[in-house]
Amino acid sequence: MKIGDTFLVSSQRMNSSAVPSRRQFIKTAAASVATFNIVPRHVLGGP
Repeated sequence: MKIGDTFLVSSQRMNSSAVPSRRQFIKTAAASVATFNIVPRHVLGGP
């Protein structure tokens, strides 16, 4: 393993942890939408 290889491996690890997987993104987005829909209308300023 050369010095360049070490940099490549460490950058791949950093990118994989910084960017969420597609499944994790969908899960988080669905939870956010569900939470927003559960809040009663009068709390958000509705009639």
